[in-house]
Amino acid sequence: MLTADSLDLRPPGGGIGCCEFQLRGVQTEPRYCKMAFRRKDRRGGEALGLPTEGNWWILISMALESWTARVALGFLAALLAYLWKINRAMSTIHPEALRVSPDRWTPEKIKRTFERMEKQPVDWTPHLPPKLDRRYIIVGGSGKYSAKTLAIQLIARGHPPEAIRIIDFRKPGRDDMSEGPISRVDFAQADISSESATSAAFGRSWPQSVAHLPLTVFHTAAVIRPSERSQLVYERCSLVNTKGTAHVLAAAKTSGADVLVFTSSCSVALKPTQFFNAPWSWWPTNFFQILDEVDFKKPMRPHEEFFANYARSKAEAERLVCSANKVPQDPTQAGGFRTGAIRPGNAIYGHKDDYLVGATVRMASFPTFTAPFMQNWVHGANVALAHLQYEAALLGPHAHKVAARPFLVTDGGPPPVFKDFYTLVQAVSVTPFHVQYPPPLILLLMAHCIEAYCLLLWKVPALQNIFSEPGLPLYMLQPASVAGAINAIINDADARRRPEEGGLGYQAKCTTMEGLCMQLGAWNRWVRSGGEKVRSEKGIVKDVLEVGVEPVARRA
Repeated sequence: MLTADSLDLRPPGGGIGCCEFQLRGVQTEPRYCKMAFRRKDRRGGEALGLPTEGNWWILISMALESWTARVALGFLAALLAYLWKINRAMSTIHPEALRVSPDRWTPEKIKRTFERMEKQPVDWTPHLPPKLDRRYIIVGGSGKYSAKTLAIQLIARGHPPEAIRIIDFRKPGRDDMSEGPISRVDFAQADISSESATSAAFGRSWPQSVAHLPLTVFHTAAVIRPSERSQLVYERCSLVNTKGTAHVLAAAKTSGADVLVFTSSCSVALKPTQFFNAPWSWWPTNFFQILDEVDFKKPMRPHEEFFANYARSKAEAERLVCSANKVPQDPTQAGGFRTGAIRPGNAIYGHKDDYLVGATVRMASFPTFTAPFMQNWVHGANVALAHLQYEAALLGPHAHKVAARPFLVTDGGPPPVFKDFYTLVQAVSVTPFHVQYPPPLILLLMAHCIEAYCLLLWKVPALQNIFSEPGLPLYMLQPASVAGAINAIINDADARRRPEEGGLGYQAKCTTMEGLCMQLGAWNRWVRSGGEKVRSEKGIVKDVLEVGVEPVARRA
């Protein structure tokens, strides 16, 4: 007779098991539903071993007889399918984005464009609006590339250096501002989060030769912290971006300025992306967006409908600036306080020290989740051009049609995906460059863990005596940063209209491929000249801290 002994199914220690079964024609003993059984060895002893291949199926069939096990396995399968859905979406170019820009950048096309830009780079000077007899204050001109370029473009169109003043937390450190007329531009150090410091910087005396001229203010200063979305730390952005803007407005009025153009952000219109949305939704919510200025005509959205604190603080500042507008009844007459805002869209690039391209090419290798995400980019010289065109429109006969509102501006040509940018750097940069593509879901889950840790520190301040927030660049990996990198297409149709039609007459003077090729060409020349050790030990950490976060106030 067959027994459990002969089938090697005797449980350890014998006894009654957790379940019983009967085999036709086989006498069995009660046994345990366990993964290990005692087997008789050849010498008659017993040894602990794993079940045989056939016994595995018996165990599985017994496990599946339990409803709890079935539900658990079903839930696990559903969870894995749900996570796969999110990972697939984050790894794929959105079909709507492909309709906007279906062609990807190839190394061959990039190299042809690179050679063309090396022979004949774009010159913005012929496209600048005519020189106006005015004084200029640029707030934040030491940080943002577009702000520095504003000063350079003003000099290029004939303004004397003594008619230009830069107000910032530190002096400009850009190499192309270290000699020539641009190096003689006045600098006033100020933290614009301080009302008294801002007023003092604006109130400094001007040279007698220009003191009588009317005053234009370009307010470009900002603290950029795209990884934070909690209201617990909102002041880190609002202290400079909102409160500082109020101080600039007050100081500008006191100083007699009659034009103020504010540098806002296209992210003001960006809605937060919900990656963990309904299981039946093939794509995350708000994963593809077309950005325009329609949001400005509506009441400001609640905090949770901005992708990050930075965007909300810019939206508040934008409305402060535009609500201060006062165009005279006859706009061709002097006086008033004409205001408006430029929303650059999206990443501003163009110089080796910018926080995106400049920081990226300094790294030998880095991981990314953004490769298939499509966004418009904008060269800093195009942004500066838009500011000068807005100033001209505010002083023109159609000022009433263009004042007190934001305008989006971006590069010409179709927008790239981030993978296009990586391909370009690998194709033309003289420095080695390697991109790692881990599963984006892993980085997304890491981002939520980092945010949860930071939230704990913010909600329980006592913990900050023991623990600290993650350093850069790890701190940048939070859900808000991920949401800010999704597919965002810029519609700058309003800015491209003529002033009599309510626009700026804006026309980008380069495509993003052309602009990046010019920047990489300048980078290569700088590296060959021995500018610095390219593989800097500080890497992106110090670059983001010093360039991506504008140093107008060290309160963050």
